[in-house]
Amino acid sequence: MSFNLISKNFYKFLLVSLFILFGLLGLAKSSWAADFYVAQNQVGANDGANCANAHSAAWFNTADNWANPKQTGKIGPGDTVHLCGTFTFPANDSTNGLLKARGSGSAGSPITILFEPNAKLQSPQFSQNGGLMLHYYWGCHGYIIVDGGTNGVIENTANGTGLAYHAASRGLFITGYYTWSLSHVEVKNLTIRNIYVNGGSNPNATDTDGQSTENIYLSGNLDNISIHDCTFSNARTGVNGPFDGVTWTNVDIYNNYINDHCWGMSIAGLSAPSTATNLTIHNNEITDWANWQCPASASFCTNKTDTYHTDGIITYSGDSAPVYAPLIYNNYIHGDLGSGSPTALTYCTVGNPTGNGRSGSECIIFNNLLVNTGSGAHTALWFGTQTKNNKVYNNTIVGTVTNSSFNPCIISSSLGGDVYKNNICSTFSQIFSTQWSGNRAPETFISAMDNNVYYNIGTASISSDVGHNHTLAQWQGLGYDTHSVTTDPLLDSSYKPTVGSSAINAGADLSSVGITALNSDKAEVTRPQGSAWDIGAYEYIGAGDTTPPAAPTGLSII
Repeated sequence: MSFNLISKNFYKFLLVSLFILFGLLGLAKSSWAADFYVAQNQVGANDGANCANAHSAAWFNTADNWANPKQTGKIGPGDTVHLCGTFTFPANDSTNGLLKARGSGSAGSPITILFEPNAKLQSPQFSQNGGLMLHYYWGCHGYIIVDGGTNGVIENTANGTGLAYHAASRGLFITGYYTWSLSHVEVKNLTIRNIYVNGGSNPNATDTDGQSTENIYLSGNLDNISIHDCTFSNARTGVNGPFDGVTWTNVDIYNNYINDHCWGMSIAGLSAPSTATNLTIHNNEITDWANWQCPASASFCTNKTDTYHTDGIITYSGDSAPVYAPLIYNNYIHGDLGSGSPTALTYCTVGNPTGNGRSGSECIIFNNLLVNTGSGAHTALWFGTQTKNNKVYNNTIVGTVTNSSFNPCIISSSLGGDVYKNNICSTFSQIFSTQWSGNRAPETFISAMDNNVYYNIGTASISSDVGHNHTLAQWQGLGYDTHSVTTDPLLDSSYKPTVGSSAINAGADLSSVGITALNSDKAEVTRPQGSAWDIGAYEYIGAGDTTPPAAPTGLSII
């Protein structure tokens, strides 16, 4: 046999082998991942191949159409479910009035639920099961991505003050089960709105029906949950997470825009055993409380109830719940908390101010920009009874009022051990005040307080609710704030320090605290940029004060 014939046969064998190999790989790939298109009702050929031939919502909600391990024609690991058009569900239908994920992806092969352009889930009033539910009990054990795509929406159309419905409602319901965790769930790029359109801006408002409404509800045992790059509006709470007697690990809520709520975010461990490990809330923007002022137990509101008190972020614990330490950082919380019953832009507390053996939370708060534009008796940070060892680092906190009888930058009723370093407090009546202090002097609340800028502060700089008042000079005589200053931090319109700011190079080096994100500022600029850390949420970057980029490596001359 000639060499040429051998070569030809060899190449034929090689080509056939490659053809078979790629064919098998193609078959394998098709079994790994598939695309299913779903509309409210079946369309065209009903094969799920595209939006013109989509399966129905009922098909999506049927457990037999989900499979793990993956099966042909069924939703499974690696698949993408495309939501097409507008889904309009009946009001308050907790069984058929929503989409329910009935299966799970797997590590490296999550199931993606993707909103196609202009896709929307809507109801006059979704039930408390939400418009979309991820529930361990219904077979969703995790590895799910909910992606709003370019403009995906979940919304109510008629729930709120003066509207057809006045009832409890949720947009997205994410929950584990008693002893099992819902794990590896990601929610991104999604708008959830109008869950309850409240009308509490008028002192005569009486509507209390929006209390049990939230854009996203998190509950049960949860592991590796992330919620990011979403927009939430119009509900009692934007993100509500009561981890009651369960365990949370690695819950990350970031880069969301949250407006028009009573509470932008509420995270609470209510009973033992309740634990949350590596809970992070960062880079969110939270604003606008005007429609949730009344009714409240305040002079502004005609109808005196305890329905609403306004907060940006509230974290709290309950009966004998273990301490948990959320990291709250790089957030921008701003606006007017209103004249109803304002509490704080960030409020770390406990469910019962009288204690009863409750341990509270230990909040770690840094790199936040907190701007209170209200003219009433508001505060930026409040640490409630039974909290302890709270840490407050490198925040920029700005108010509007210096002549109020009670408008402090920070309020505390904690058990003590709190640390305040490298913060800017500008334009408040007091720097620090106690509440429910039990005749304790302010210094008993604090472990360390130094390297801060206090600018445009009223005369009673350090005060308490039982008369232990200090000027700043007296406070410094007790050993606190010995390196703090009162000169103008010269902040620009973005609240960043400018040339000559008293905040520049005046901070303590906090790298030893051991929090990686703290070693950069709110804009993720590495600290320090000058000879020392700057005070406040932002490092100053100016001529001669900028760290040059590292020299490139791995280059070759051509």
